[in-house]
Amino acid sequence: MSWADLLRRALIACVILTVAGGLSWSEIAAAGDADPQPLRPEKYRPGEGLRFSTPAGHTLRLFGYAQPSVEVKGTTGTNPPDTVARFRMRRLRLRLDGGSADDRVDFRLQVDLAGQTEADVDEPTLLLDAFARYRLRGNTRISVGQRSTFTDNRELFMLSHTLQLPERSRVTSAFSAIREVGIFAEDRWRVRQSSHYFKPYLVLTTGDGVAPFQPDRGGLKVGGRL
Repeated sequence: MSWADLLRRALIACVILTVAGGLSWSEIAAAGDADPQPLRPEKYRPGEGLRFSTPAGHTLRLFGYAQPSVEVKGTTGTNPPDTVARFRMRRLRLRLDGGSADDRVDFRLQVDLAGQTEADVDEPTLLLDAFARYRLRGNTRISVGQRSTFTDNRELFMLSHTLQLPERSRVTSAFSAIREVGIFAEDRWRVRQSSHYFKPYLVLTTGDGVAPFQPDRGGLKVGGRL
């Protein structure tokens, strides 16, 4: 078994345990208390999903969105011109987020039910995000699992549901990993008393992209960004 394969299996097991625990968040919040603290729904605001919280301050959010797509192609030089139209669901996503009251631990589980990929070139996958994140101190955070990587082009820092159009650029489709399985570190340093910040990122991944359950291709990928 290679190091990359061992890392993938360990991270998947860690995330599954964390997310499974998040699904029973009320039991975690009630640990050590005589009275249970069930999840209580918060006031609904359009576009923010369904939010739940406990009296202790732990939170859970269920969020989803759909992006339909229409594509029309025409071919000139024929009589009559050939026209092909395609209608499909580009993205159909469901996301579950959870966080502790002290903002130390949070997790995310996201699936895509449309059967498409972000770059629309690879094999479709159901599992998009499955990671747990821990705040060490200040703005220093460590994530383990499968998530969007920090070493891609800056276009990928924009979330899919905030795009004006459903498709990303061809540069992203050809050269970006989109998501990877591994360990991700991020921080933010303020430049004295100004409004400027340094944001360093460091990642250690398998380098196989979105392939948590596929055979390991060997090797590890180390990357960084400032």
